[in-house]
Amino acid sequence: MVVNDQTDKSKIYVNIPAEPEIESMELSEEQLEAVAGGGQPIWGDFVNNLFPSLKNCITL
Repeated sequence: MVVNDQTDKSKIYVNIPAEPEIESMELSEEQLEAVAGGGQPIWGDFVNNLFPSLKNCITL
């Protein structure tokens, strides 16, 4: 376990999760549609959720 004080607003912390077990992973219908091109773009949501204070500064 690693504990970091992340109260410094001048830094952005990104957690890199453990590698998933791909063999046992299943996609939902929504995820399958996104992969096939029928879903919504995810980068905008990803960036906005990760950096909400920069929402109006980042254009994708």
